[in-house]
Amino acid sequence: MFGAAAGWQQGESSEDAFKDSYGWAFHRDPTGKINDAQRAIMAAHALLKKAGLEDAEDGLFWIDPLDPLSAEGQQTAAKIRPVVSELRMDAERAITLLAEARAAAKSEERTLENPEALDALELGARRVDFIGAKFQEMDEAISIYNQARAMVATKTRTNEISSMLDNIGSNNGKIEDMRDGYTELGELYKRAWLRDNRPYWLDNNLRRYDRAAEMWIGRSDRWQSQVVQQWWDTKTLPLPEQVGFPPVDDGGHVPSGFPR
Repeated sequence: MFGAAAGWQQGESSEDAFKDSYGWAFHRDPTGKINDAQRAIMAAHALLKKAGLEDAEDGLFWIDPLDPLSAEGQQTAAKIRPVVSELRMDAERAITLLAEARAAAKSEERTLENPEALDALELGARRVDFIGAKFQEMDEAISIYNQARAMVATKTRTNEISSMLDNIGSNNGKIEDMRDGYTELGELYKRAWLRDNRPYWLDNNLRRYDRAAEMWIGRSDRWQSQVVQQWWDTKTLPLPEQVGFPPVDDGGHVPSGFPR
């Protein structure tokens, strides 16, 4: 769109002027919130590039942060870890600004033009946020599990340990957040696709969302059968590597680069 705008202007076109006028020219949004949402997404992409990860490319969305055989996943986690909080804040700011722009238009009985582009922007922002959430929540899960294992020897904190295990995997645990994220985003992707394209090839792309969700469903099931059940039966917990987490050494130390 910037290229199209530049083609109608004399001399060098200003990116800043384009960013300032985009929301009004393309969406008829006088609030400036859509401009700011675009800037927030640009900031998220720039943040990933600064971290050495190009931008929020499709590959990041599918990487499994817990795959012990994936050097790519481990390297990506190490790079994204220092910027993950800021990344998610940029993405969530974009989502919030879009909601505010839509709410303002509704309350003032205005119509935002090209709403399908706003839906696509929101989908992109949610995918960026999920990239960050995936690595952030699994880091937290690893840390919680190591803390729980360290508390087992006290034999006095069973309720606390049970709550920690539920935090990792239960009806609304961190593992289930990953399952739900792929399921929800798959549905949003389907809607975005059908607004602009014929159904051809859509099912092939949706299978990736289904496969990712099924992987996390399997992890959820194994967590209940192998970790929670063992805890209730024996008041012991498996080694981290037995449940798909990074191993710890004999001194209880986590390998370099992983959360402690």
